[in-house]
Amino acid sequence: MNKSYSINEINDIFGETFEQKEINIKKSSLFGKFKSHKLFRCIFKTHEDLRQEQFATQLINEFNQIFKIEKVNCWLNTYEIISTGNDAGLVEMVNNSLSLDQLKQKLNNIPLRDFYLHKWGRGVATSNEYKRAMNNFVSSLAGYSLVCYFLQIKDRHNGNILIDNEGHLTHIDFGFLLSNAP
Repeated sequence: MNKSYSINEINDIFGETFEQKEINIKKSSLFGKFKSHKLFRCIFKTHEDLRQEQFATQLINEFNQIFKIEKVNCWLNTYEIISTGNDAGLVEMVNNSLSLDQLKQKLNNIPLRDFYLHKWGRGVATSNEYKRAMNNFVSSLAGYSLVCYFLQIKDRHNGNILIDNEGHLTHIDFGFLLSNAP
């Protein structure tokens, strides 16, 4: 194991889960007593046309439905993007995740395999938790590889790929797809 990061840093990389944050906020909120109390994390973006990104997430949702109907072992994270005009909109946050770029920066360029091994396998590649995380990685990698191929999504880099606290990958930022290129 690389000495530039510790097991505690790896275990705590995602921090408090969104679900735990939601429970804590609900306890302290004046509105927490209502059954309908729910938090929704989003980014309001301005000076950016999100119509294409909204279209892309709608197509990804369709691919996800097809994968489920056909019982294809591919995983896609469907999140909402709502364009509220030609230069503004809402983007739902992908909970319990960070970009591969953030992961590499926080853990001094840890190899992804080492991260999975120490985060979910506790150093043992045969543990059930490690196998589950690797299955999540592979099924999400397969799903997004197909989507990126079919939609010709471009501008893929470590800042546009998220990893969640279960080992799934999620692609974000669909500014360049189909015939549109940087």
